Amino acid sequence: MSELQNAWSEYVAGFAPWLSFWSLTFAEADRTHDVTRSEAEFLWRRLVQSLNRDLYGNHYTRIVGHCYFSYALAFEYQKRGVLHMHALVDKRTNWEFANRLWRMMAGIIKIKPVADLNGVSHYMSKYVTKGGDLVLYRASVDKEPAFKPLWYMA
Repeated sequence: MSELQNAWSEYVAGFAPWLSFWSLTFAEADRTHDVTRSEAEFLWRRLVQSLNRDLYGNHYTRIVGHCYFSYALAFEYQKRGVLHMHALVDKRTNWEFANRLWRMMAGIIKIKPVADLNGVSHYMSKYVTKGGDLVLYRASVDKEPAFKPLWYMA
């Protein structure tokens, strides 16, 4: 691992207490073109908005701002030239809802608990050193929802 990748890996690992690692891909069926970076970012924002709305209601921005969870989002092109994303998330999210929504909007999502923080931070940091991109967002408010659904309490 290069010094730059090692530095990024340490930074990402310490950015937030990561709980889950997400892999987001785009379906090829019914597409007239490959998904662009701006389209991928738009779809990610829609997913984030929906997760916020699911937990805090329609006026979630008054309660938590942009998002109740912090995330690190990496963009990478597969060998076949198709864009996909990986994300680290630091709070509990409704995995079932995220999976259902992403399948309707874009493709396949796989969400796993973070078992090896060094491994996932190293994996995420490789995108930066390989010419990819990494977007980091830190939640500014840590507010418990008034109503806690079962998935949140588990």
